[in-house]
Amino acid sequence: MTLRIAAAALVAASSNLAHAQTAVRYDFAMTVTQNIITGSSHVGSLNGLPVGTQASLSITANNVVVDSEPASTNYQVADASFEMGSFVAGGSWGSYPTTSIVGSLGIGDEARLSPTRTADLFVAFVFLDNPEIVSLATIALADADEVNGERLLFNSTALPLAIDLGLVDDAVADFQIASVQNDPRINFQVEDVAVTVIPTPSGSLVFGAGLLLARRRR
Repeated sequence: MTLRIAAAALVAASSNLAHAQTAVRYDFAMTVTQNIITGSSHVGSLNGLPVGTQASLSITANNVVVDSEPASTNYQVADASFEMGSFVAGGSWGSYPTTSIVGSLGIGDEARLSPTRTADLFVAFVFLDNPEIVSLATIALADADEVNGERLLFNSTALPLAIDLGLVDDAVADFQIASVQNDPRINFQVEDVAVTVIPTPSGSLVFGAGLLLARRRR
C-alpha cells in the first residue's frame, strides 16, 4: 500500500468513525522504568519486578462521548487488559459514568494545563481486576508546549487513529499501576502502540503501517 493510498484510507476511516457507533482499540507495548514496590512490605509477584520488564496494555474505547469541552472530549472505555509475564489483569466494572464500562478516555487538543501551557493529551483511567493492584490504573501521553507553541500529537478531540510516540513528552511514567498494600507504584514507559478501528461486530480495520511507532527520545 502506498503512502497516498494509506493516507486516503485513514481519512476515509476517520470520516466514517465520526459518524458511527464504532470502537477503537489501542494496544500499548511498555517497559518498567521504576518499581517503588520493590523493597516495600508488599507480598506478591510485583515485589522485586526488575526495571526493563516488558508489559502490554489494551484499551478499547467506544466512540460514545461522555462529556466534552472545546479543547477536550471524554469517551467510554468498554474493555481493558494488562499483561506482564504471568501477571494478568482484565477490565473490571467501574462506576464512571455508568456501571457498564471499565473506565474513561480523554482526548485533548491544545487543552489548557496552566495559564501559559497547553497540551495535546491522551489520558485514560481504567479499572483492572487483579487483586494485587489498586483497580484504577492510569495512562497519560502528552505533547505540551507554551500557549503559542507547536503541538502536533492530535489535531482534534476525536478518537485518534494514530499516536506518534515521537511527539510524546518524556515523563516520570506514561502508565502507572499501584499496589493495594500502602499504595506503592510501578511506572512504565510506552514503547510502541498499534491502533485498530472496530467498525462492526463482524470485522475490523487495522492500520498497521505507520501506526506501530517506537518512542524517539527528544
